[in-house]
Amino acid sequence: MRKFEILITRPKLDSIETAEMFKKNKWIYSISPLLEIKKVEFREVNIPKIDLIIFTSKNAVRFSKILKIKGIENTKVVTIGLGTKNLAKNIGFSDIINIDGDQSKMLESLKKILSKDMNVLHPTWQSSNAHLKSFFLFMKCNYYPIKCYRSIKKNVCPENFVKFMRSNNNGIITLFSSRTAQSFCNEIMKYKLINFCKSKIVIVLSEAIGQELKNMEFLKIYKTKKPNFQSMIETINLIKF
Repeated sequence: MRKFEILITRPKLDSIETAEMFKKNKWIYSISPLLEIKKVEFREVNIPKIDLIIFTSKNAVRFSKILKIKGIENTKVVTIGLGTKNLAKNIGFSDIINIDGDQSKMLESLKKILSKDMNVLHPTWQSSNAHLKSFFLFMKCNYYPIKCYRSIKKNVCPENFVKFMRSNNNGIITLFSSRTAQSFCNEIMKYKLINFCKSKIVIVLSEAIGQELKNMEFLKIYKTKKPNFQSMIETINLIKF
């Protein structure tokens, strides 16, 4: 039987869900969220008719109040990730297209859906996203990003984080986003743990996340075949110390 401990770094709610899956696999884990998610009361936006809603994270679904708009549950929705799709379905949406990939794959799929002058609503953690703004401008669509939550780089359980890094030679670190990876690097430097990274394996969902770790040395960095949770599970199953 393989003996290793896995560090879960996702925000609190996602960490709890991840831990439940790890329990089913009888894996040892430690929870240390490296992002804190906080709700934002967003301003009302006067949009004559919403033609499409994009949810790029589960938190966007959790913290948006757009169902208060009459009839919006019938609007076409595009989600990234099965978890995001399921949450959108649970709050009342039915016409959902799910993208099993990242933002780049979503944009490729949107090219087949969008038509001129469509109004696209995007609940998100950012006030503005230059890349998405340029994309929708090129597609001649009206893009409305609505900031409904904040993503704060914060080590919620520093004692768990330090203990894991110092005491686990056979340790696996899971990183689900570039922002989480940035927070991870900040904490490593803050607690002077860089030498402890050399005995750890890291699993990331994308090349972009891995790039955030380029100035650190690990035992190995694995990139999942697909940028989703299921692929993370499959990758962990393949690891042998």
